Amino acid sequence: MLNSDEAEVRAFYANDSEGLQRNRRLVDELKRLYGESQIEGDSLPEGLPSERILEALEVHHIKALAQGGPDEKKNMIVLSATLHALIHADPDCRIDLAIGTMTLFGVQLKVLVKAPHL
Repeated sequence: MLNSDEAEVRAFYANDSEGLQRNRRLVDELKRLYGESQIEGDSLPEGLPSERILEALEVHHIKALAQGGPDEKKNMIVLSATLHALIHADPDCRIDLAIGTMTLFGVQLKVLVKAPHL
């Protein structure tokens, strides 16, 4: 099953295989850059093989492609599937990579942002 953003990306690029491949590269680069969720407290169990962790992580477009968001790293965030689902459930969720915060259901969370991300 595709996560919600991957389904959106595939629909957005439709027959543009180069665009889809570019997106997959960006997703892979971000997952490898962090190796974990960027959100403080959003973690997977310790001791899992790194390749399995990379498979389990998801990448969310902060501003949806369908709403004119760019398919660029600066518009993406790495997180767990559970937190990803919660983001989509909160229409008021706000993510600001520049200041390293996310507000989800009124709770402010810290976001790790490494220099190569932006």
